[in-house]
Amino acid sequence: MAAETIKKIQITKPTSKQRQIINLHTQHPNASGREIARIANADPSYTIEILQRYGLIEKNTQEFKANRADIFAGVQDKLLASITEEDIKKTPLGSRILAACQIYDKERLERGQSTANIAANHSISESLQESIDKIIGRSVAAKQPVDNPVDNYDKSQVIEITQDNTTD
Repeated sequence: MAAETIKKIQITKPTSKQRQIINLHTQHPNASGREIARIANADPSYTIEILQRYGLIEKNTQEFKANRADIFAGVQDKLLASITEEDIKKTPLGSRILAACQIYDKERLERGQSTANIAANHSISESLQESIDKIIGRSVAAKQPVDNPVDNYDKSQVIEITQDNTTD
């Protein structure tokens, strides 16, 4: 049976570079490892390793998890603010369409609206529907049909299509 190798990490007195990284982290607790690395003129992976070695990164990880939605919202805001009209014009049409679809889905999700069309054939009594509307505060105006050209066509113009009894 081969002997297992266990890597031991000895915590020694920090070097001047390590002290600089630790001090920067202490002075700027909300700064990312990459930002600290840039300021300290150090490799980002080395900076993260030092912060982990001295137990400083775990605290930020927990804070990140607790504030993830707000952090993502901030990153999203930064990304969207950085996009110029020229960037959009340079983007291939397919990518622009896909981006528009994704933004539309996220907008509907944020508004609590459906992001998937699932057919459900059911009916409830009118009195039950009125009770539901009253509970959720939906007004009669909200139930008015949407002007949709697909649904609002002249049904008298519909032609029934039947299959001929022709042979191949």
